[in-house]
Amino acid sequence: MKKINYPLLIGGIIFVFFMTMAMFPELFTSKDPMFEDTHRNMEVMVDGEMKEVFTMHPIWPSKYNLMGSDVAGRDIHARLVYGTRTTLKLGFYIALFRLILALPVGILAGIGKKFFRMMILFFNTWFSAVPILIISFMIFRINFFRSLQVERSILVYALILAVLGWSRAAGVIEDTVRMIMDEDFIEGQVAIGKSWPQIVRQNIIPHVIPAALSTFFKEAGQGLFLVAQLAVLGIFVGSTREVRTLAFRASYEMSIEPEWGSMLMKLTTQMERFTDNWWLVVFPVMTFALAVLGLNLLGEGLRIEFAKRNSRFVSNVRKAYYILSPKVIYLEIRHFRKYWKNILLRAGALAVLILIVFVPRYQPVGNFSLENAKNHLITLSGEEYDGRVSGSAGGYLAGQYIIDTMESLGFITQEFPIQYAFENQIEGDEREFVLQYGTPLIMKEGKITLKDEKGNVFTYQLHEDFSILEVPMEKDSPGTEIIRTGKSVKPEEGEGASESKGQIPVFYSGINEIVSGSFSYPDFPGDTDHAEFLIIDGHESRSNPHSSYRLSILPFDELRDKLEEESFEVTIEYTVPDYPVEEGRLIEAWLLPEGKTMKEPGQTLIISVPYDGTWLPGGRSSVEGTTPLATALETARAITEDGMKYEKSILFLFHDRESDLLSGGFSDYYMRHAEISADGGYMYLELMGSGLKGDKDVDLVTYFGQMDKEQSFRSLLKMEGILKEMKVPYTRYQGLLPTEETLKSTPVFKIASRQLLNFRANAHLAVGIGKIYHNRKGTKADTLENLNEKKMESIGQMLVDIIITKENFGLGEK
Repeated sequence: MKKINYPLLIGGIIFVFFMTMAMFPELFTSKDPMFEDTHRNMEVMVDGEMKEVFTMHPIWPSKYNLMGSDVAGRDIHARLVYGTRTTLKLGFYIALFRLILALPVGILAGIGKKFFRMMILFFNTWFSAVPILIISFMIFRINFFRSLQVERSILVYALILAVLGWSRAAGVIEDTVRMIMDEDFIEGQVAIGKSWPQIVRQNIIPHVIPAALSTFFKEAGQGLFLVAQLAVLGIFVGSTREVRTLAFRASYEMSIEPEWGSMLMKLTTQMERFTDNWWLVVFPVMTFALAVLGLNLLGEGLRIEFAKRNSRFVSNVRKAYYILSPKVIYLEIRHFRKYWKNILLRAGALAVLILIVFVPRYQPVGNFSLENAKNHLITLSGEEYDGRVSGSAGGYLAGQYIIDTMESLGFITQEFPIQYAFENQIEGDEREFVLQYGTPLIMKEGKITLKDEKGNVFTYQLHEDFSILEVPMEKDSPGTEIIRTGKSVKPEEGEGASESKGQIPVFYSGINEIVSGSFSYPDFPGDTDHAEFLIIDGHESRSNPHSSYRLSILPFDELRDKLEEESFEVTIEYTVPDYPVEEGRLIEAWLLPEGKTMKEPGQTLIISVPYDGTWLPGGRSSVEGTTPLATALETARAITEDGMKYEKSILFLFHDRESDLLSGGFSDYYMRHAEISADGGYMYLELMGSGLKGDKDVDLVTYFGQMDKEQSFRSLLKMEGILKEMKVPYTRYQGLLPTEETLKSTPVFKIASRQLLNFRANAHLAVGIGKIYHNRKGTKADTLENLNEKKMESIGQMLVDIIITKENFGLGEK
């Protein structure tokens, strides 16, 4: 009677169960792991009678929450289910990286190389004295590791834990190789003249692979056990948030991403109140224990199976090695007539592998046309629209183009004006109008001349070598020729000199400080009409000027380098720009289901995009900065094709005065999204641009709201799934309600726009798609020929398919 391998059977069942959960989480739960439910009335026994009592989270297991809820109101069962993929991936990466390190060292130690034996002994001895848990805890407390996004966090954590713990696996490999070395066939291989590299490759490795495979699953189990231990100490993968603003729910850091480890971080506190909150401990601990048990049983079961005398695993490995050997393939190709069948089989198998790995297999649901999007881009970046600067005739014409396009597709539009010029009521001021601070302007020509101590003169042109960010409009009338002179002050000479007239200081800043308003210029006593150079670290994009009380200049390339090196006599020449001839305006375009209105739209999907642009020589606009608008217009056509209807409202929101991070921004629309939120809520998707060639990754900047509908996390996973099937690389950034300190210390404004940060607070889910930081606008690379067409098409197709597929946002009918 054949003996049953119970460890392999039980471990295999557990392994298949968890792998199924990781790949198909929707089969195990219909709830969203990010959804923070409100407090509710629960039935409890009071004086022998069932009564409804208002209950705050965490709430015990019930028909609403199969395994209860955590302190933030999130469903524990859903977080365990959706966290399976992340947690198992971490465990498998730990095991994989450990084996990558252990295999070569263990094999070399096993064949008698003393140095590698001593290396394994040293690491085993060292980590016996100083446990891995303590060292890894000290490493992962460094802020760098705590701020990583989840995908990068998994790789970094796995690599560090592998480096710290590879020696145990290497010891197993070493012992296996020693046993192989004692076999008679090794002596035979030496006798016939094989070199040690040949013996290792042809004889030792095939016999080591069974032990390595068994060790892989055991190391994955040990890795998960270590992850659980670290979690108790507050270390887990993925981004976190402080919940001081929601202290009525919780008062500590918690994980945003569903992941098993983060559910154990308050284990000691929860154990003290075990009788009250037992589900917070039992279910996460049981899940970890079952996964570790299953992996260890599977590894041990494989070891038992491979050790059987009738096991053909090693012989099959040797056959596979023979089939894949480059030397064998070369010899067969030389004798093609004799081995043509083998060659064709290998070629066919290789072709299938290439198709699976490299060729996209995604079948689009909608019909996003790249050609149509490019036509919009070519039109709107042309000279006719004069840069699409807000308040200009070209900017107003671009807005009318959007309105006409959207209305032709069946959308209902409405406008919200932005007034820039106001009637002058200042006594003694002869100007008819005054401008709002931060009004976008068009400045076509300007020149800067530098003269050094040796008399050498260097001349630089506006738009090519520098941008003017701020221009004083309080004293001089439009059209006035202005000439300013002074001596530039190098950064290190700094602050005291900046107060003296006749000097033009040079300041340094980062993009976050400028956009968030945390950067402030030094005071200039008695002088409200001064000039300065502003060097923004790494910034190259050209910008429109806006009205101010100072002249602020952003230098590029050679001009920037010279200002950093030494002081010069500076002459600045420009013409005061004209006032805006039109108002700015924000444009809403609504696609409403039957029975809904713009005042009462119900649940809404908002697709947001800036439509203003940057004026460049000749009146054209930036190609890089126009890609979001072109993608949005073609998306609107694709989702209305064939008269498709939707169950929920769709709003295309076209922002004005938002495309340039450095030129201010318009936030008066902020209260409008509060109105939409109050009438059913919204999901917010912002198209941030596809960039130019060389911008490979699609950024997904994700914010999960506090008032969620239960499709948000699945919709995000669907976006990622589409990009994966399209073979489009992407990076997901994730955060929630960033604090002022976060805005100052991290490059938030290189990945998120002002409107994304505004709208995310009330959104069920807010996602920025693409690339917000367009750092090549107006540069030589900013051309139609350099457009990243594949990325533009991928973003557009993903957005179209997400909208029209009903199972995602519950919108479409396909």
